[in-house]
Amino acid sequence: MLAADHPGQHAAAVIAQLPDTRLAHTTQRITRETGTGPLTFRAKTGVIRTKHARCRGERAARAGAPERPPRCHVNDLFDPLADSTPPLEVDIRALTSRTTADPDPVPSRWPAVALRVAVAALVGAVAGVGLWWHRTVTADPGLEFTSGPNAYRDTAFTDYSGITRNRNLLGEEIDVAFVPAGHLYVTFGLYNGGPHDVRIEGAPPQKMYYWAFDRMSVAHDPAAGFAGFDRRYQPFRPFTLHRGETADVRLEFRLADCDPATLQPGQSYIRDLPVRYRTFGATRTAQVPLRDAAVALEASGKCLHPITDHN
Repeated sequence: MLAADHPGQHAAAVIAQLPDTRLAHTTQRITRETGTGPLTFRAKTGVIRTKHARCRGERAARAGAPERPPRCHVNDLFDPLADSTPPLEVDIRALTSRTTADPDPVPSRWPAVALRVAVAALVGAVAGVGLWWHRTVTADPGLEFTSGPNAYRDTAFTDYSGITRNRNLLGEEIDVAFVPAGHLYVTFGLYNGGPHDVRIEGAPPQKMYYWAFDRMSVAHDPAAGFAGFDRRYQPFRPFTLHRGETADVRLEFRLADCDPATLQPGQSYIRDLPVRYRTFGATRTAQVPLRDAAVALEASGKCLHPITDHN
């Protein structure tokens, strides 16, 4: 607590000894402790003037009243510890609840990208399956007529008059003498040497002027055992020929009613026949070869009653 006969002189002496940075704060403290009114001090940096009115303790001393503890205003303008900012009004509900709506979500690009990828994958898969299916369906089925040939003029396989076998560079050739309006039965094994199972749908008829291919019969051995050649071959019904399997078939031909006197030396032969089959839902027709074999009919020249598409 500072005390002096003349508080103003004592305060001026104290302030003159202080550095400039503490001048304002010291003025404020001395004013508070001594209870003096407005004072003017000359310091090293200039004059500092207070804005206080005179303290109540000084007025009471002049009136002859007992001295009271001084009560003076504090210079808030120069007191760095004084809080001149009014208290904030805070809504507690705003701290625990939302005051603004949620912003609109930014649309994600991932669903669109995923959809494009899925569509591209689906299109690629369909295209790949379609290409594989096309190549598989249009490929060579691998069918062949093998295990033969054996040729006869009757269904009992007893008449083989005028039929000879000859070996040449192309394999085995069956030469058949021409008989007007006759018949010829040739047996083969139909072999599936392809990569897939096929369903045999039939063998389309063929007209070849001097003779014609009428039909194909399939061997069906009865459960009781062998029943003879005639009953063994039954009218054709579609069947599945698995990969690597062989089915016994009989090819049936008929000869044209030609006058042998008008015919000339020569041959009409076959090395393949059309077979209709089905694979992977598609029905196609392939020219199935007679492997290492040929069937030749000794006929050439003019025929008055040929077998053609017009008769």
